[in-house]
Amino acid sequence: LKNAGCMLQLNLMSLTGYYGGKQKQIANLLTNAGLIDYLGTDLHNKSQIDFLKKVKPKKITEILKKNPIKNSLL
Repeated sequence: LKNAGCMLQLNLMSLTGYYGGKQKQIANLLTNAGLIDYLGTDLHNKSQIDFLKKVKPKKITEILKKNPIKNSLL
């Protein structure tokens, strides 16, 4: 898909393990490979927001260093 010009978005919660270990593993694999173009969230309730607030920003920042995230271009 990337070779065909598709851009990929990752749900930020996937990097935290919120959806499970396998999803976190795949999210890390995609980010480490530099395949993610955009970050988004799929927040639907206060408990998800509270969970995201507990995530250490430094951890997410380290994971995303290898990715040219384009959110600021939107």
